Amino acid sequence: MEVDVASDGTGPGYGYAQRVLNHLLWSLQRIVGRIAAGCATWYSSLSIQAHGVALALCPTGHSYRPMLLRNLANSFNTRFNRTNVLDDLNETIRLRAEAVALCPHGHPNRAISLKSLADALGTRYHFTIMPDDLEEAIQLLTEAVALC
Repeated sequence: MEVDVASDGTGPGYGYAQRVLNHLLWSLQRIVGRIAAGCATWYSSLSIQAHGVALALCPTGHSYRPMLLRNLANSFNTRFNRTNVLDDLNETIRLRAEAVALCPHGHPNRAISLKSLADALGTRYHFTIMPDDLEEAIQLLTEAVALC
């Protein structure tokens, strides 16, 4: 299937291509739990690559960008959960922080973005015992609860 997508993500097929790719990736993520551990790690790496392509197609400022950042972060987090490679967790945190930055106060996805980032920081705290991660996670969760 060819879709006309300009390099800046503004071509006539951009929205359609983005939705199809995102739906395909979401569907594949649903079956990860049913795959043997070795294959799931392979799938996580494939998912990271595919979500990276989806994010690269999405121009800065587009309304889909926070969701795509969260999806890519979730793929890194899935691989981290299978491998315990701290670089994957660090990338999860970086991407989730970027998603939070794109969801200003009043944005409907701010609370879930804050919670997702806090979860990743809490996980990193358990691995590294860095007090700053725990303090930031508590602050983020406090803000998320206040938005509910």
